[in-house]
Amino acid sequence: MTTLTPAAAISYHPIVDMQFKGLHWIEASAGTGKTFTLSSLMVRIFLGDYLPNQVIATTFTRAAAAELKGRIRSRLVDTLRYFETCQTLTQSELQQKVAAESDPLYQKLLQDYAPRVDYARERLKLVIDQLDELFVGTLDSFSQKLLREFAFESGKIERAEITDDAKQYTQQLIHDVLREWIQQQPQNILDYLLLNKKLKSQQAYVAVVENSLNFASAHFQAVAAPEVDVDGFNQQVEHLLGLDWSRIAELADYYAADGAHFKLLAKKWRDDQKLQQLLTLKLPEMLEVLKQQGSYALFAPLYAETLKNLSDATNKVLNKCPDEVLQGFQQHALIRELTAFMQSLDKLSFDLDTLDSYLQFYLASQVKKRLPQVLQQKGETTFAQQIRTLADALQDAQGARFARFVQARYPLILVDEFQDTNQDQDNMLARIWRDAGHYARKLLILCTLECDRTFA
Repeated sequence: MTTLTPAAAISYHPIVDMQFKGLHWIEASAGTGKTFTLSSLMVRIFLGDYLPNQVIATTFTRAAAAELKGRIRSRLVDTLRYFETCQTLTQSELQQKVAAESDPLYQKLLQDYAPRVDYARERLKLVIDQLDELFVGTLDSFSQKLLREFAFESGKIERAEITDDAKQYTQQLIHDVLREWIQQQPQNILDYLLLNKKLKSQQAYVAVVENSLNFASAHFQAVAAPEVDVDGFNQQVEHLLGLDWSRIAELADYYAADGAHFKLLAKKWRDDQKLQQLLTLKLPEMLEVLKQQGSYALFAPLYAETLKNLSDATNKVLNKCPDEVLQGFQQHALIRELTAFMQSLDKLSFDLDTLDSYLQFYLASQVKKRLPQVLQQKGETTFAQQIRTLADALQDAQGARFARFVQARYPLILVDEFQDTNQDQDNMLARIWRDAGHYARKLLILCTLECDRTFA
């Protein structure tokens, strides 16, 4: 456990050592008793200065929140029973019990409340009676609670219900935006996207769009729409088909087994006469299909290996050799034409990849822009929108006043699974509680992490 105020200190026994002021950070791995520690700390908190209606506990899921609240209640009830067994003990017997106690919470409480066992019992009864007033939930639901409870102070009086149809609205918007975008594109662009499996159904884009909606305040890095020169590529294919490919025999000295330079080929090109197979069989077969079916045929899986081998062949096929031998291969007219063609094909593939990225950016940005309008028309909202609304309400001088109202009402917050908070949620926590000026007023935040992560 790391206590960040007043000075950095590390404790491996937070149940006993923690002082309830300032900012504390608990780091724990799964299965190390984190929930036991948190529920024990809550018992100490409630026996001290705070009642359940002054404390907030949040975690990542509703199921985890229900489990945490159950564990807190169970720990409180067990502690009350423990103190009831101590009612008739003398101070000497209490001290002996402290020395023999193995539960760190009971040992700490008995040390602190040995002279006031009756007070501890009554206080625990009061806390258990009021435990339903303890908020244990997700940060999203807590944001909704704040906006409703402090509607006037936040300046966000407009009420909206959390919708159960957010996914449906999002998918409908993806469908509409995707259809609009497709209608604006030339048919040949769409054809190439489909051939390269870059244009998908609306369902394929749901994950990226929903992820972007989870970060309502994030600003996307714009992706520029590339200029995909399909016509230029088609002309390159036509030019390739118009060449005299009988001249490939001029390279026999390189690819033929009895050729003068055959032994200078890299081993993979010599094996099974791979270069000869590529230039005299595979390449002519592909060119013939291109003549019959057009450039779309290049993207058939059947020719994927041929294209890869052509790309390799135009880069390096020879081992270390005299420069005139190397130039004799690389500067041959057909090899230069193949090199230019492969570069053109690579550029087309790159541009289609960029267009795919642009489409994802366009869908995410358009849905993010249009969804609030759809929700407003229906008088509904989402948890992500609530977080964004809350973040807006915490800005400027009015936001600072709003934060002070929340601090006064809820001076203590425990944030479980802090590593799973997004930027919007973290900004909310920072503006209300995680500020050095608040520590002096004994405000507290507990952040528990399941993995190594720097606390910001």
